Amino acid sequence: MFNNKTTKCALIAASLTFISSTTYADAFYSESEFNADDITINDTLTFNKIFPGTKYTANVTPVFSFEHGGMITQSFTIKKAAGQTNTVLRPIWVNDFVYDPQTQGSIEHLSASIKTFNNTSVNPGQLNHRYANLLIKQDDRMYYTNLGNIINLDDPLAIQTSTNIQESNFFEVGLGFSDPASHPDFSGSEIQFGFTYRVLDGLLQNNIDYIYSFGLDNASIRISSTPIPEPASMLLLGAPALLLLRRKH
Repeated sequence: MFNNKTTKCALIAASLTFISSTTYADAFYSESEFNADDITINDTLTFNKIFPGTKYTANVTPVFSFEHGGMITQSFTIKKAAGQTNTVLRPIWVNDFVYDPQTQGSIEHLSASIKTFNNTSVNPGQLNHRYANLLIKQDDRMYYTNLGNIINLDDPLAIQTSTNIQESNFFEVGLGFSDPASHPDFSGSEIQFGFTYRVLDGLLQNNIDYIYSFGLDNASIRISSTPIPEPASMLLLGAPALLLLRRKH
């Protein structure tokens, strides 16, 4: 449906002053169209068990508007029961947002932003929390962190941004559980990035169907990495040790 692919990954090279042959590169990713072929959508997740008579669903749809171009909508349907609270999200992975610390350098920190829209709602209630989240998938585990502030249902448009994000800012989440003590490894295996809205139902009334529709657009991530020494740099780093050995003999 959309032909203009605008996912971009740029490498911004820099050199270390004390070893001229050692280089590193910041990685920058951006997505402004969210074409269907450019994303992968996972199943809906809740932090807690879903009880009979309740409903927690999230639909994800790539759409086009003349005002914003290509974007993503997430529609949440929530029906809670007495004595239960839950959190619901549905991961959206941008296929080209992949980073490998083993070949590109350990991540020191990263920053990310995404544009959010409030579209429509049915029986609008008082959602006590609704966030735009940055997601990480690593070794078949998923982690989330908040971008920006709580999204106000009265604000039609906002840019959600966070900077200096560390691995400790991400918490693991899976089907029916969340673990704030579990974090990704910024020096480990390949990392896939994605986004989602995350909605908490704490202040909604019981046994009522609430429907919320949100939009996501213009996602970007900038990664600051630790340099990986090149072979020539490794020789330079080992030179003092070789000189010391020669002196001992």
